[in-house]
Amino acid sequence: MRVFLSWSGETSHALASILHEWLPTVLQFVDPWMSSEDVTKGARWDPEIGRTLEETSYCIVCVTPGVQSEPWVNFEAGAVAKIVSQSYVSPLLLGVSVEELGGLPLSMFQGTRFNKADVLKLLRSINSAAKSPVSSKRLKTALDYSWTALRERVKGIDVSGIEDRGRVAQEHDVESEVLDDQAEQILVLVATNGVGNEPDAGQAATHVDEEVLVAQYHLDRLVDRGFLEEDFWGPEPTYGITRKGRAYVVESGLV
Repeated sequence: MRVFLSWSGETSHALASILHEWLPTVLQFVDPWMSSEDVTKGARWDPEIGRTLEETSYCIVCVTPGVQSEPWVNFEAGAVAKIVSQSYVSPLLLGVSVEELGGLPLSMFQGTRFNKADVLKLLRSINSAAKSPVSSKRLKTALDYSWTALRERVKGIDVSGIEDRGRVAQEHDVESEVLDDQAEQILVLVATNGVGNEPDAGQAATHVDEEVLVAQYHLDRLVDRGFLEEDFWGPEPTYGITRKGRAYVVESGLV
């Protein structure tokens, strides 16, 4: 099964390269393909890309900060969707939130955040497009075994000083960000619980007296914006504070 990896720029290429090596280790039937060098924006596609697209069953667009607004990436994703089913095109987001795709052509596709739960959904989607899919249990086991190593490799990709430096710098300026009351309450809960006692979505929901889905929404947003990070060692994801989150609660006088 051919999986097309779309990329543009150094960091996007780094993510695509990691996926190129990793995908066949969890789904052995996957044959990932990526161009060896970036295609000049606005240029005609190389004939090899055209031939590859005809054999493509799934497309992953590697989206890092700045890449999501590049005309070439949006054009390529749209062109791929005309050849394969739109449901089989997935932007994989690293350092980019789903909200940042709003109004862009990439927003018509179901985005995948780089966390274990979303990556599992992506693998299940690829698996469902295969002629001979593997069992859900086998797929989850393969991800469980490989996730820590994958996460560490992806963490090595620097998304802090790249294509759109102005936007990234603003995202990391604590004073420029304001969280709503419930998000701040959850952030304080995580910050004060300490290492080894990281809360899950159920505990966060109890803390703010809300439904779990509401708490999970805030947790996902805090992860997307870099205030929290997810950990999947236990039966349910737990949440730890990042340096950015710690700075926010201190500088905002929340603790």
